[in-house]
Amino acid sequence: MSQGASNETLDGTWVKMVKDAGNSEMRFSELAARYKALGDETRLAMLAYLKVRTLCVCELVPLLGVSQSAVSQHLRRLKEAGWVVSERRGQWVYYSLNETMVKVYPSIIAALPDMSDEILKLEQEDNKLQCKL
Repeated sequence: MSQGASNETLDGTWVKMVKDAGNSEMRFSELAARYKALGDETRLAMLAYLKVRTLCVCELVPLLGVSQSAVSQHLRRLKEAGWVVSERRGQWVYYSLNETMVKVYPSIIAALPDMSDEILKLEQEDNKLQCKL
C-alpha cells in the first residue's frame, strides 16, 4: 500500500489515532471491539437514530421493533465499545452518540441513514412512550 493510501484507511483517522496514541497505548483489541460493535444491523440502526437525537430505551423499542431487553443489550455493547454514552434523568437513562467517536470516525457516522422521519413519527405518537414525564 502506498503512503498516501494508508492515510485514507479507516476514515483516514485510524493511522492518526495510532500515531497520536503511540503504538504501545493503542490496543488493537479495543479497535477491533469498536468495529465489531458495528457488525449488527440493530446496533447500526441504533446509531442512526442516535445521530438524530438523544433517546431513551423506551423510545428505541418501538423504533427498532425489538424487546426492551434486546435494546438494552445492544446499547450495552455499543457503550462498551465507546460508540454511545448514557445520562440518567430521573428514573430513565438516555443514550446519545459519543461525540469523541463522531469526531474520530466521521465517515462512519455520515454513512448512517437519516432517521429523522421515523423520530418525528415517534414524537407525534409520544402518548405511547412510558418515559415521558
